[in-house]
Amino acid sequence: MKTRILLLSIFTIAVVRCGDKKVSEEQSDIVYETVDGEEITPTKKQKKSSREPLTIIITDLRSADAPIVLGLYKDNDSFLHEKGRLKEYRFMPDGKTITAQITDQEYGEYAISIYQDENSNGKMDKNFLGIPKEGYCLSNNFRPKLKAPSYDDCKFDYDAKSNTIKLNMLN
Repeated sequence: MKTRILLLSIFTIAVVRCGDKKVSEEQSDIVYETVDGEEITPTKKQKKSSREPLTIIITDLRSADAPIVLGLYKDNDSFLHEKGRLKEYRFMPDGKTITAQITDQEYGEYAISIYQDENSNGKMDKNFLGIPKEGYCLSNNFRPKLKAPSYDDCKFDYDAKSNTIKLNMLN
């Protein structure tokens, strides 16, 4: 019986406390995180994005069923370095052309490198000179000549008006 009264008392207190918390319109976007039932620092809710997705259209794929690996970069120092990628995406084509969308990035300046992992070993295979043996492409359809491309060669702006990139696979 004492346990029942104790539970009823706790329930009543919880209902009263919840009823007392009125949320103003200013506070409606605040979430109170809890740890073991105790409130800690309030954080802002993540608002649903209204930005356009970054759409990438890649043509001339060498294989209709080998995965496409896309590396997204934000600056010159990290460009083309695996550990420097802002993010890596993998897409599976179902033909010689693929249209992929990236929905989790903010508008801004980026560069992209893409390769088709034809042997599915998880890396871009290169010959002894460092030239890719698998199909690849870079943003701005940049074609390297005698040296590796730079971020400046491949950078582009992603915004509400400019959100579709058309690339042709090389090699």
